Amino acid sequence: LDLRKIGVIIYCISTIYRRRQESVVPEFPKTMPSFLSRPLLLLLSAFNHAIPPASALETVDETSRSMARELLSTMSQFENHPASWNTLAAVMEESFGVQGTTQILNENYHEILQERHHDHARQKALRWLSHEDQTSLIYSADDSNGNSRNSQSENDNNINNSTKILTEVQHEHHLLQRYALATIYFATSGTSESSSSWTSCAASPSNTPCESDTSRYLSPSTHLQWEGINGNKDKVVTWLDLSSRNLTSNYFLPMEVTLLAPWLQLLWLSENPYLEAGNNLPEWMGDFGNLISLSMYRTGLAGPLPDSLYELSKLTSLRLYKNRFSGRLLEEIGDKLSNLKWLWIHENEFTGVVPSSIGNLVQLEGLTLHGNRFNVLSVDNAVNEEESDEGEGAQENLKGNVLPREVCALRKKKLVHLWGDCEDGSLEWIENGDSGGSESKSETKGYYKVLEGVRACSCCTKCFPRKVETKSH
Repeated sequence: LDLRKIGVIIYCISTIYRRRQESVVPEFPKTMPSFLSRPLLLLLSAFNHAIPPASALETVDETSRSMARELLSTMSQFENHPASWNTLAAVMEESFGVQGTTQILNENYHEILQERHHDHARQKALRWLSHEDQTSLIYSADDSNGNSRNSQSENDNNINNSTKILTEVQHEHHLLQRYALATIYFATSGTSESSSSWTSCAASPSNTPCESDTSRYLSPSTHLQWEGINGNKDKVVTWLDLSSRNLTSNYFLPMEVTLLAPWLQLLWLSENPYLEAGNNLPEWMGDFGNLISLSMYRTGLAGPLPDSLYELSKLTSLRLYKNRFSGRLLEEIGDKLSNLKWLWIHENEFTGVVPSSIGNLVQLEGLTLHGNRFNVLSVDNAVNEEESDEGEGAQENLKGNVLPREVCALRKKKLVHLWGDCEDGSLEWIENGDSGGSESKSETKGYYKVLEGVRACSCCTKCFPRKVETKSH
């Protein structure tokens, strides 16, 4: 190294230390010279406790590195691949100790450091793919002795016959997907080395119940037979349902899940209370542009929704209820998620005003907003009497309304279920006439009159009382 390079290295190291004291990710030039990117990334990781003290590279043998190169080659040749793959490639190169050409951008540092938490899982997945998973050898490149791996594996009776008819392109996708699914499995299996925290279809037949051993994760059958996975005629994963598995992770899913993004239409992660993501979901959630259904209710997820989530324009169902999501909903929700039919976000910690643009979601059939901390609207912004179906006098004293008139207007379109907050004792049922002997208010001609309170919804089909918090004296 010449003096100039030594000076740059000293400057960068001092910057890392100084910014670490301020709990801020260091800022460096837009791109890193090749002689700096690797050592500085390791230094950043060490200062931020992002990777174990022991070198991760020692656990990756040459056979596994050969498989890693094959995976990286497939990723680099994939046309119009998701943006996150560039960062993922850099992470994989670092984790597996393979020589790469991935250019590390300044804005990638935080993502890379976060992803290094999953190094152990991705190394276990690579080792499984390279040494234990026989299906990964079909249609693969020649081995180091010049023998066709395909000819070696075709006689293996343990391999499901459906994996023997893959085209070369299908096999490349097959490798990426099995690697991704194995990484997800190891990253969400808890900290035990001997067993998984999963409550169904874990890899070990003796650990958890499963309909059949071919449905178990990491079984030698095609992964399209694993429980919760469906695919299409091109033999790619289009449906990933990991609900109620007791997924355990402090850092959400590994970035390898984006290897499924070009084809995935359904992603369900619900009923996993130990699935967390630190302070917020990763921005790469926006790479799943083909998602139709995203379900992540009753988990340990928290923090503001990433802006990229609003880019999932094909979504028809978004279920995020009973988490600890917070922050404001962006106005873009009604402009970019125009295909939504079901938006269930109740019992979170969302704040701010309910975006009026939700009124643009004319396909909505169900909307649940109760149990959040939305601000109260002024009477001018709330639904007025002419726009309500609730009858004359229904809009008296609207100071507690949280829904803008545009949202209430959806009741005249396809919206059947509109659930919101009302304060305990803030609504009074007013009958317009004879109830006809019916004891059910839903069958009685009348309306709810908004009395007093800080949150209420006069146009909702269902109202959930919330007690007003009072300060103790």
